[in-house]
Amino acid sequence: MKGLIRKDMIMLWKYAKAILIIVAVFTLVSFTGNNDIFFVSYPGIITGMLPMTLLTYDEMERFCPWCDSLPVTRKQYVSAKYLVGLIIGGGTVGVILISQILRVIVSGGHWSDLWSLILFVCGMNILAPAVMLPFAFRFGTQKGRLVYYVVIGGSFAATSITAQNGGFSGSAEGGMTVFFFAAAVIYLLSWLLSVKFYQKREM
Repeated sequence: MKGLIRKDMIMLWKYAKAILIIVAVFTLVSFTGNNDIFFVSYPGIITGMLPMTLLTYDEMERFCPWCDSLPVTRKQYVSAKYLVGLIIGGGTVGVILISQILRVIVSGGHWSDLWSLILFVCGMNILAPAVMLPFAFRFGTQKGRLVYYVVIGGSFAATSITAQNGGFSGSAEGGMTVFFFAAAVIYLLSWLLSVKFYQKREM
């Protein structure tokens, strides 16, 4: 399991440096005081897609059939993708949280708004892979690509709708808490479903 996670992290560093730069740029822009929700939530959305990207690279390089010959179970392989998603997402949310805390201290703002915002970013970060990965493990990344684009579009739509409704406020805290816990439950169910799908899939 540790070897699989290490392999994925090395692949991310090799192939996804541009994404890390994008995350850094959007985080910097959000710190400038621009209250646009898009700039704050986009890093979490884009890093939430990375487990799907890793799975795509594994299929392209024919790693999945070869992995079956290793002392690694398919359950461990699936779990590694979900754990890497949590590691990346946690790091991204941590960076966003630090930048927004500094923004509130320097530019002023409401701490309750910050809490609602972080809950939204966390929820979107885990919801994206939760929706995509079961389809990818069941049908392969090529057939699951439609779901990939639907999730991307849905993520941007959710961000846009939130912005149009006044963004995040203290009154939205309860709703964002429910959203986050719902996303967490979906992520767990997705994890279990992906394991079941991948164990039955023929390579």
